[in-house]
Amino acid sequence: MKTRRLYTSLFTPEMAERIHQMSVEESNRRFMKDEVFETPEIAAEVLHDLIECYEGTDGPLVYPLFLRDGDVLIGHIEAVPLEDGGWEVGYHIGEDYQGNGYAQEAVQAFTPVMMKKLNIKEMFGISRVDNPASCRVLEKCGYKLMDESVRPYQGTPQPVRRYCFTLPEKIVIRREEGKDWFQSEWMVKQAFYNLHVPGCNEHLYLHKLRSDPVYIPELAYVAEIDGEVAGGIWYIKSAIDTGHSMEEVITFGPLAVRPDCQSLGIGKMLLDKTIPLARELGYKGIIILGEPDYYPRHGFVTCDRFGITTGDGKNFPAFMGMELIPGGLSGISGKFIEPAVCNELPDEQLEAYDRLFPALRKKKQAGQWA
Repeated sequence: MKTRRLYTSLFTPEMAERIHQMSVEESNRRFMKDEVFETPEIAAEVLHDLIECYEGTDGPLVYPLFLRDGDVLIGHIEAVPLEDGGWEVGYHIGEDYQGNGYAQEAVQAFTPVMMKKLNIKEMFGISRVDNPASCRVLEKCGYKLMDESVRPYQGTPQPVRRYCFTLPEKIVIRREEGKDWFQSEWMVKQAFYNLHVPGCNEHLYLHKLRSDPVYIPELAYVAEIDGEVAGGIWYIKSAIDTGHSMEEVITFGPLAVRPDCQSLGIGKMLLDKTIPLARELGYKGIIILGEPDYYPRHGFVTCDRFGITTGDGKNFPAFMGMELIPGGLSGISGKFIEPAVCNELPDEQLEAYDRLFPALRKKKQAGQWA
């Protein structure tokens, strides 16, 4: 499993010292008493048993979590069998790395992957009532509260909350309608908030581009789950300045999925629906700024392949393009010119527009641009 900032692998005996160190931290002692390993030797014995579990699907299935930046082991994530036949998700992030959204990022990606691996329709989450941070992680990842009661947990009866995640029965991809606008913009705000910078402005950008001449409403599509907007994609016209002419291309953004619906394949569904439509409308190429680990899976390549640079003459992995027709981007090398609407997002407008939506807390966390 790989996410924007994290990846999992399999445990090895060499990880015992680090697992011991994280297990004896105060937060782990407080909430996960049966996962405290007082010596590296005890941790090594536990790892030996966990490594053997990889050979089957009886569990527990526990995987180390690493930062992609530096390959640092920061915690673990797990699927643990319950006595009634169900499975529970579990996770721990080392104290030095808490508060950066890593647990949410890991659980969002891990849950549907493990449900598919185990061929199950539900994944449970159990958290102590006095651990609100853990409860929030589950809730943000789409786990729904089932009940709150006193039950055996970590060896003693304690007040706990039980959550359950179920995969949606149906995801509808359809044209966006006027009635969706506010819900779409709220979804976009949730998807991007604190992702690249503290807060975000993508929801204001979406709001403004709808009335701009470069907007392409025929390519505005949303994903709907249970009557609510769970994702969406929006396109605009842009251009390549060749030095002799302005050659029209298109770009999309935002492409967004509500946090509790991520890792369900919604982004792929939206791309698969709209890229062929863009081709049918006669557009010859798409230029984007996006996640370099995601879009190449869908046919995008870096723009240096086409001799296209950013407006200031740069190229980098996140600057990508796709030909919609054979040779659509060949022979038009030059600079990518974004429409003015992309940069007309003053702070005072953002502050005023933000007040229309439920409040979210700005937070600086690892992996942001600024």
